[in-house]
Amino acid sequence: MTALRRLARFAVITAALARGALRALLVGVLLSACGPGRELVMRVAPGVPSRTDSDAAVGSSRCNGAVPEVRSASGRWWPATPASAPCAHGCVTDDAGAYCAAADAAVSP
Repeated sequence: MTALRRLARFAVITAALARGALRALLVGVLLSACGPGRELVMRVAPGVPSRTDSDAAVGSSRCNGAVPEVRSASGRWWPATPASAPCAHGCVTDDAGAYCAAADAAVSP
């Protein structure tokens, strides 16, 4: 009988801990989904660019050296190339926005 009680007690404690972990996970998801919580997560996360007070519109693009960047709704400039890879032949900006220049284009970086 004592073995059965120990097993029952273990099951209750394990269920309580699982509910606690589930609650913590749920709170974390909810915090990262709302504005202030999401902003906090983005500020402490590695690799996230800082917010800028630019007057540029959301979705506008620019060249940051040889890397085209796009402005997000959070006010951050995100690289438009994989892993922030620089354009092989430079970055160009025109009415269509910023993009990597073609190999035959004359661009001075």
